[in-house]
Amino acid sequence: MRSPALLLALAPLAALMLVACGGDGTGDAGLDAVIEAVESDDPAAVEEFARTAAVPCTHQLGQGGPPKCPGDRPDGTEIDVFEHHACHVEWRRHDGVERLLQDLLGAADYTLYAAFETSADYPAPRESIGLAPSASRRLVAVFRDTSNPAIGAGLALVVAEDGAIVATRRTCGAGQAAAALVPDAQPDFLVAPRD
Repeated sequence: MRSPALLLALAPLAALMLVACGGDGTGDAGLDAVIEAVESDDPAAVEEFARTAAVPCTHQLGQGGPPKCPGDRPDGTEIDVFEHHACHVEWRRHDGVERLLQDLLGAADYTLYAAFETSADYPAPRESIGLAPSASRRLVAVFRDTSNPAIGAGLALVVAEDGAIVATRRTCGAGQAAAALVPDAQPDFLVAPRD
């Protein structure tokens, strides 16, 4: 009989070997659970991982930037929203997160393209959307839509250290492939891009 302490100590090494040998798994249990939910084609399962955040709102006009304040709430009031990026940043209230995930996942057949660790500035520089920088680590799973292999459009899910999906990013424009969601500055890959 093996010692439980020894098995626990060897688990990270086993996960790294699995990834290095082309197997499934990133070495992070929370990220792996999100990936499994996406690949199961069950938007409701993915929704269980989604988490909104309190973000200061604004009455500033135009697309992008911080979330817009509802009604007569003053600028700077924190509202609970979910961050989504496509051609620009969008903010979804609690009631819009389920619909967003159904729209993103419902018509596609996603498989993992890459997974990496990055700064909190992914998917966009925090200052560009009116937020203060954060020092927290973010894990990103990038998926390729295999229902239309000619395009291979992508979807990225940003996962916080606690395993919650805190943002999404979709490719913008026709013909943009999943590779467009991987930063040019090579991140720390947990799963290298798959062709």
